[in-house]
Amino acid sequence: MAWDRIRTGLGLQNLSVETLAYVYENTLVDPHTRSVQDIYATPRELAEYIVNSLPFELLPTDQRTVFEPFAGHAPFLIAAMSRLRGLLPADATAKQRHKHCVRMLAGMEIEPFAREVARYSLMLADYPNPNGWKISAGDVFASAELDAQLKTAQIVLCNPPFGDFTKEERAANASIQRPNKAAEVLRRVLERPPAMLGFIVPRLFTQGSGYRELRERLAALYADTSLLVLPEVAFRHSRAETVLVIAHGRQGSATRRRSAYVSKSDYPEFLRSGKLTWEDRGETSLPDPHPQLWTPPLLAHRFCLPRWKPRKCCS
Repeated sequence: MAWDRIRTGLGLQNLSVETLAYVYENTLVDPHTRSVQDIYATPRELAEYIVNSLPFELLPTDQRTVFEPFAGHAPFLIAAMSRLRGLLPADATAKQRHKHCVRMLAGMEIEPFAREVARYSLMLADYPNPNGWKISAGDVFASAELDAQLKTAQIVLCNPPFGDFTKEERAANASIQRPNKAAEVLRRVLERPPAMLGFIVPRLFTQGSGYRELRERLAALYADTSLLVLPEVAFRHSRAETVLVIAHGRQGSATRRRSAYVSKSDYPEFLRSGKLTWEDRGETSLPDPHPQLWTPPLLAHRFCLPRWKPRKCCS
């Protein structure tokens, strides 16, 4: 098996996290498995953008607990590890940094092979420290593990599958309330809202009627929200348009709503520098009975915004 050769034939010091992630997505996942299981790896740049947009530093050091459902190769946990390390005192030892990150980071993944890749990715990012990373096994939609993790997680980072549940899946799990998997996991997270969250969701989230209640719930819970629409080239093996949803800050302070968009032609520059094609920022101290999370560009035609439609691609 290819993975056995990689795992036993190479020392971790000879690999990088980016190399392992590339091999995992492009060599170890065949097209059929990718389609059936909705395996679309999160690019490192997107995970880092979301993590770096959240004010981890506002949480007490011992409360910066991070949870990543649908962990895959753990891109969000790796980005969060780097962020957590940077917030520790300068005189913290390597052993102390490792112990802190192991305690703060947790993931969940149903696919056994992906769980192993996630652990190896975290070990690579933390080399040469020992293992100890918590990537639990289980179905996010059927396991009690999700609720257990949400009780303690202060930061939830997620790139869920975008597909719909089958009739068989819905019949077998009475707790499912939404036809779409991304909408369902977001609903469950918002039932036990963390202090901060970062999600990658279908573009339908911005204005689709099926996400209206979730948008209203998100706006009611968080004072600071950011929606960033990405072009269809954001994922290597998917032509799905996606939205980065970033939220933090409890209601009671000034409300800040940010809408932003990156065009296809500007996407390479966005990956390099975070530069946006367009953005709109709004701030108010007054309560808004009808919050608007997404404000479309007034001159959308100038940016050649493509028509968007529902898609079944995932991450």
